[in-house]
Amino acid sequence: MDKVIQIPDVVWLWGPGVLILLLGYFAFRSFAKYIGTHFLEDFLKSQRKQADAISELAQILKSQIKNEEISRRELLLVLKVQRQEIQNLSGKFEELKQIILGGKYETELSSHQR
Repeated sequence: MDKVIQIPDVVWLWGPGVLILLLGYFAFRSFAKYIGTHFLEDFLKSQRKQADAISELAQILKSQIKNEEISRRELLLVLKVQRQEIQNLSGKFEELKQIILGGKYETELSSHQR
């Protein structure tokens, strides 16, 4: 009869460990989500800045091309294609972000901006 473990004994033995484990799990999960959203956000911002810089370069070239060689027009075309590819990549990361975060990103972002 001495070897029968009473329920309060089990709670005292395992309860604090389980609470610490749950606390650690939720803390790690929220930290990983925070890091993930900021990493994706920063990556997307840098991609957009790069796309805008390429677009600006394309506009400068476009203004200089009016009566110039065909090779510059080809360069302008290449820059436009690269910009479109970067925008497509940015869109794919937006979709990935929505999949990873389950659509909760917009509400969190709007609450952080206030």
